Parts: sequence; structure tokens; C-alpha cells
Amino acid sequence: MNSAQVGMSITDPSLPDNPLVYVNDGFYTLTGYSFEDAVGKNCRFLQGPGTNREAIIAVKEAIRLKESVTVELYNYKKNGTPFWNELHVEPVYIESENKTYFIGIQKDITEQRAYIDRITELSTPIVPIDDRISVLPLIGDLTPKRSADVMSAVSSYAADSEDAVIIVDLSGLIKMENNEAASLIQLHSILEMMGTELVLTGVSPMLILQTSSHLISDLSSIRTFMNVKQAIKALT
Repeated sequence: MNSAQVGMSITDPSLPDNPLVYVNDGFYTLTGYSFEDAVGKNCRFLQGPGTNREAIIAVKEAIRLKESVTVELYNYKKNGTPFWNELHVEPVYIESENKTYFIGIQKDITEQRAYIDRITELSTPIVPIDDRISVLPLIGDLTPKRSADVMSAVSSYAADSEDAVIIVDLSGLIKMENNEAASLIQLHSILEMMGTELVLTGVSPMLILQTSSHLISDLSSIRTFMNVKQAIKALT
């Protein structure tokens, strides 16, 4: 187990704060935290300001229910370097001790995420429809980093183009967490101050179910249409 090429850890939820009781050399290679640094502490020391809270909640719920779970966490190494951590957590019952431990397997997927983000950016340009309207189709996951990139790109584009309307099409999204929904609300406010209207299209029931009720209420202030074609027809 100590020679594994991936990070491996074990926690004991029967102890206060579910501390780590073992980490392998791969954990040190991945995070910079040695056995002595990590053991006896809850693994939240890997978290930071950019950590996606929904993934943390999913892990906590899986531990509560004694279920396995796989998430992608935005974590931080000991030296402060951020990285994307693919974490798989598996409960293991030890009959001789009559208790359950949790084994964590960590893998650095930062390069894969960067590649996917780059492909996504290239496949979702802001497309001008006429001198008043442009469309931004979003495809894949709306991650925290991508939300920030979208806000920056759309705001800059609106200032340069002086468009009256920017349509953000969500029909290609497969996942949108609460923080990202909040980013759309913030983008709506920014564009409104610039004299540009944000219009949403392709809001699926799946995306609505992933969003908290108070955010749904705020999103309802943004004009929406079933699809881009319907929006353009109504706006021209």
C-alpha cells in the first residue's frame, strides 16, 4: 500500500473529527504533507478558498451513510499550490474491530482538467448574431474557474461590442453547482449596469434541481427562453 503510485489514506470516524490514521508515500508526493504532518488530523487541511463546497458536502454525506463516493476536489498542496484532486472514498468494515474505516484514494487530475477546460473554451465562443445580439453556448460543466472565466470574457466582450443583449445558452450544460448559479446572477447584475441584458436559454429541469431554491428565485429575475431560436425571434 505504501508503494502505490496514487495517494492513499485511511480515516477513523470513531475518533473525534474523523482523523487520518494512515497516509502512504504517494500522499506525500501528491500533497507535500508527510505521514507526520497528516496523521491525527482531519484532511480538511487540503482545503482552501477555491475548494468546491458541494464536493465536500457529498463526501460528508457519503461518510455519514457509510457509502462510497468519487468527487473532484480543488485542493491545495502544503506549499500552497492548487490542484484538482480526484478523490474516491470507500468504507471498509473490519469485523475483528467491529467498526468501519474509510479508505481514500487521491489522484492529481490537474492536467486533465486543464485540457478539458481548454477544449471547452475553444468549443464555446461568443458568437455575434447581429449588431445587437450575441450568443455564448456553454457545454460540459460550469466549474468555479470556468464561471470566473465566463464572467470576465462576457463582461469584456459586452464593453467592446456594446451589444444590447447577450444570450447564454445552458442547453449543453451537464452540471451547475450553486456557486456557479450565483455567478450567473452576478453576471446579470454586471451587464445590467453596463446597459446590456443577459438572457438565458436552455434551462433544463436537471439544472434547476441542482440549484438551491433561493438561487432559483434570483435566477427568475433573468429573462429566459426555451431555446436560442425562440430568444432571437422574440428579441429581433
